[in-house]
Amino acid sequence: MTDSNHVWTPDFGDKLGDFGNEIWNLKGTGIFSISLLGEEIRHKCARSFHVLRSKHLKII
Repeated sequence: MTDSNHVWTPDFGDKLGDFGNEIWNLKGTGIFSISLLGEEIRHKCARSFHVLRSKHLKII
């Protein structure tokens, strides 16, 4: 493949029927879920850092 925008999907014909489509849908959902989880973790870490930093600033 020379075109980087081209997405290759395997051709299973009718052997898998709707199940083949379900696999690709779940794959996309998993990537989206991991992305959301990463954002949640990032926000929690940022909030924790902000709270700890605020406590130290008040003591000084």
